[in-house]
Amino acid sequence: MQILNMDNLKMIWHNELHSDSFCKMKVLEVKYCEELLKIFPSMLLRDLQNLGDLVIWNCTSLKEAFDLQELIKMKETVAFQLRTLYIANLPNLKHVWNEDPLGLVLFHNLSSVYVRDCPNLKFIFPASIAKNLPQLETLHIRSCEVEEIVAQDQGLEATSEFVFPCLKFLTFGELYELKCFYPGIHTMESPMLKRLAVYHCEEVNIFCSEYENLVETNKECQLMTQVLQPLFSFRKICNCKMMEEVMVKEGLEEEIMSKMLLHQLESLELMDLPKLTRFCTSNLVECPVLKELRIQNCPQMRTFVSNYTTSNMASSSELDIINSALFDEKVAFPNLEKLVILNMDNLKMIWHNELHSDSFCKINALTVEHCEELIKIFPSTLLRGLRNLQRLVIRNCDLLQEVFDLQELIKMKESVAIQMRTLRIEGLPNLKHVWNEDPLGLVLFDNLSSVRVWDCPNLKIIFPASIAKNLLQLKRLDLDSSGVEEIVQNLNWVETNMENQPMIKVLQPHFSFRKLDQALRSLEELLVWLCDSLITLAPSSASFQNLTRLIVWKCNGLASLVTSSTAESLVQLRAMLISECDGLKEIVANDGNERKEDIIFSKLRKLELRYLPSLVSFCSADHSFKFPSLTEVIVRKCPKMQVFSIGVLSTPRLLVVRHDGQECWNGNLNDTVQQLFAEMNAKED
Repeated sequence: MQILNMDNLKMIWHNELHSDSFCKMKVLEVKYCEELLKIFPSMLLRDLQNLGDLVIWNCTSLKEAFDLQELIKMKETVAFQLRTLYIANLPNLKHVWNEDPLGLVLFHNLSSVYVRDCPNLKFIFPASIAKNLPQLETLHIRSCEVEEIVAQDQGLEATSEFVFPCLKFLTFGELYELKCFYPGIHTMESPMLKRLAVYHCEEVNIFCSEYENLVETNKECQLMTQVLQPLFSFRKICNCKMMEEVMVKEGLEEEIMSKMLLHQLESLELMDLPKLTRFCTSNLVECPVLKELRIQNCPQMRTFVSNYTTSNMASSSELDIINSALFDEKVAFPNLEKLVILNMDNLKMIWHNELHSDSFCKINALTVEHCEELIKIFPSTLLRGLRNLQRLVIRNCDLLQEVFDLQELIKMKESVAIQMRTLRIEGLPNLKHVWNEDPLGLVLFDNLSSVRVWDCPNLKIIFPASIAKNLLQLKRLDLDSSGVEEIVQNLNWVETNMENQPMIKVLQPHFSFRKLDQALRSLEELLVWLCDSLITLAPSSASFQNLTRLIVWKCNGLASLVTSSTAESLVQLRAMLISECDGLKEIVANDGNERKEDIIFSKLRKLELRYLPSLVSFCSADHSFKFPSLTEVIVRKCPKMQVFSIGVLSTPRLLVVRHDGQECWNGNLNDTVQQLFAEMNAKED
């Protein structure tokens, strides 16, 4: 039914109608009826349950669309089939629904709502209707004086929840009085949201990282003062299966914004967005107070901001070149402290060589995991701006070959001191270098205190020599399941005189710990696991004077653990566990020094030797050992161990040896080990 240009019409329906009249009406359009005061009388609504589309346009005197008062008084439940509601140019409209029906009147099928040019309208939905819009796909509000989208719920709920499972398009424009989505404490979920546009809404805090201090207390009068939530909480955007872009400028979907400023955004999480390709299309995005950013499982996202639209792309290969890095000069994050990037399947680079000035300069924690295509973490020039980085975790990035690219810094001869304290690299099958060159003292990691390397089968060396020499704070070194052959690469320039050639300098790499002494003195824990290529743990020059715990497991290339000179430095060692090292013959090897001074493990309390098929003794040289604190010795499956040590041995507090689950003691440690060996051979005979 259409009613158009009825200048003197004040009412469409009387309260009393013929039975069954209008009950099958599906479409109603009312336009240009200047004197019309009301669309539906309350009692008629029961008969209009099949109405699917309602359009009300240019009715100057109209104050309300749906009169619900009588239905609410009768406590009668009515479910409407309305799918589309379009109201525009209604200068005196005060209510779309004149009361909250409290669940008695339902609009479950409403999928599209358009409201514009209604200057006296203060809100759109009563709370009970807004909470029951499971089919809503489009909500477009423009050029109205609304102060809130949903009116305050009169119920007693502490927190209201608004779930719009089908909402795809949301537009709020030229709402100059809008203060909030809902005036109470609430949450809003829109898992299918594809496009969000908010513009010229000057009174509302659009984005905020967190909603804190919702309710403040006035101590003088003890009244509760409501503090309005931001329009949207941008702490987390997740599980939006159709979202391709977070922020789009109103108008043409692919119009490029010159600049976007999110001045209150402190934290942002983008998670499980399978079609997201970018945060927005703009020439610059500034987040001056953003401190935390997490991007997880957004497989199509290769760049955070792009100033190219899909319509002006020549080909997919051109897109690859333009979107080669997640962050570039179009992103300004001057206060970002924590960055987490997880499960980004198509990401090849995190940072471009050219960045906005001061961006990322305060970042102190970076985690990168499960980025299958990632080939580089840090471009060389970025390291100058990452001096505050303290924690770095990289896991399960299959193509990654290097962590720190130092080549450009070395060429520029620029000194950089990185504040990093913790380094974790795990599950990197193609990693060849942590540092791709020895910086020769130009790049320092003086504060590095904990290093863990796990499951990096192609990594042969951990530290370049100049970096290793300056690890004065290193307290924990943990190597596990890697192809490491030596811990430190030492690069020496040597002169050679080739026949008929002038004297030249040749760079000859070889591996040793000779320049690592100072760094090792701070080490408190050393854990080495599954490193079959490792043939030397530490040479005689190494000093572990602060080491408290030593664990070596499944390192089959080791013939001995430390030399006698190194053993003398283990004055703080409290626990030693050596297990499943097939080639290990002795723990302490003679370093050739003719001095036979006592070797004292003054604080060692626990010694475990397990599954060492080649172990003959703790030490085969004639050294004297003292263990004044030793109270626990465990020996298991060491079939060739005939004696603990050849020299003088002192263990004043030891009273028992646990061997293959049994407790044994024969007066002293040497006699007990000899007895166990004899008993084992007797059983074999």
